[in-house]
Amino acid sequence: MPDDITDHASTNLATAYGPAYYASHCGPLAYERNDHWLGFFGTIADRLVSSFAPHRAFDAGCALGMLVESLWDRGVQAYGRDVSEWAIAQARPDVRPCCEVGSIADPIEGG
Repeated sequence: MPDDITDHASTNLATAYGPAYYASHCGPLAYERNDHWLGFFGTIADRLVSSFAPHRAFDAGCALGMLVESLWDRGVQAYGRDVSEWAIAQARPDVRPCCEVGSIADPIEGG
């Protein structure tokens, strides 16, 4: 695929997944840092840790990075990637460096 087509598609994806998407397209509750979603991802992290005892994890399509932060809070070295610059900017400040903007089709560093 020519670069200009790939760049255009990436730009459209990144723009599509902005604040309006997360406010209204993820179910009846806005997808934001709130008790509901933090509790949800905390439960997922607890189950992953108890089932697999991971040392490292990668969240493909991490959005706001709430699973990444929940894993870090449980001692797992976690990283994530999402196409949305807006979503990555919403990640908790201490884990934001562990979340990057990009395609999940790109190679995972250290993977």
